[in-house]
Amino acid sequence: METSLWKRRDEQALKIIDDLRNQMKKTGYDDAVKYMNEKLKGKEIVTLQMPN
Repeated sequence: METSLWKRRDEQALKIIDDLRNQMKKTGYDDAVKYMNEKLKGKEIVTLQMPN
């Protein structure tokens, strides 16, 4: 019975993640990532990490 509960919760979580992914794609997220990758091609990327 416990595994059934976890399986159901996992399925619900995966559905939420999938729904969010689909919403992001509808907003043009994939195109924005392609655009930024093209603009940044060949450029040095600098990252900054702040201490917690």
